[in-house]
Amino acid sequence: MPPSLREWLPEDHRVWFVLGVVEELDTSGFHARHPKVGPGRRAFDPDLLLGVLVYAYAVGERSSRRIETLCGEHVAFRVLCGRDVPDHTVISRFPRDP
Repeated sequence: MPPSLREWLPEDHRVWFVLGVVEELDTSGFHARHPKVGPGRRAFDPDLLLGVLVYAYAVGERSSRRIETLCGEHVAFRVLCGRDVPDHTVISRFPRDP
């Protein structure tokens, strides 16, 4: 069985703080705007995308293409997105789509 990515990060890593903050936020507005039902590809969980963006911005990354790459290569980003890499268009549209 492959190792858990969570074991690769220290307990005091910034990613755990971001995950904790996102858990405490009322994200119902995001969930209403981005329902995970309907035709087409399964939508990404808004909490997941919010966590990825908050962490990316916290480490100084703003490029949606670079964030997509990091989600596939960087352990902290992989923990945030659960190894399910969002496309750069999903990342860039999430904060601005009504």
